[in-house]
Amino acid sequence: MPQLPDQPSSEEAREAAGLTKLQWDNFLLLTREYVKKLRKHEPNLTWRGISNDKRSQIFQDINTELQRQKLPTIDKDEVLALRMSQALSKLRTEDKKKAQVTANITPYSVDTTSTANQPPRKLPYDPTRHT
Repeated sequence: MPQLPDQPSSEEAREAAGLTKLQWDNFLLLTREYVKKLRKHEPNLTWRGISNDKRSQIFQDINTELQRQKLPTIDKDEVLALRMSQALSKLRTEDKKKAQVTANITPYSVDTTSTANQPPRKLPYDPTRHT
């Protein structure tokens, strides 16, 4: 398997893991679902915030699920670490965007202030109208 560069592209990580494109897509989906489960209990979770013991358990769980799906396991810890870190970050960003959209949506409201008691709005000077 090729060595993983410092800032690998998805393709480089896939090659380092030794997976086909279809297997890689399944791996991405599996890790995304796993991250969703992790974030249910701890929404602000980061990869750096996970203990080494927990990381080892995550690697074991992912590889067990890959075996169950008859997919090759991931032997390179750095590929799994990279993917889990990216998945956590991406889901955290998506959740923030959803929260912003939800906060910006306001229910339809009717303006109850009466305009009858207000002076008419002044229009800007218009030479064709004011001649």
